[in-house]
Amino acid sequence: ADFTATVSHEFRSPLTGIRQLAEMLLAGRAAHDEARRRRYYELICLESDRLTRLVENVPRAASATAVW
Repeated sequence: ADFTATVSHEFRSPLTGIRQLAEMLLAGRAAHDEARRRRYYELICLESDRLTRLVENVPRAASATAVW
């Protein structure tokens, strides 16, 4: 139960960031600001990379938890 709660929380953090940035882009909040728009895209990529690392680490973490 603790493992599942931790994994769920860790996944939510980057997903929330990705969603918020995407919603701001869709709403046009950076429509006339190329630098801001680029920064949003960079942050989306960074959060996606973070999420990918988390997903790749789940099997290792799960097997380590099972040992205990």
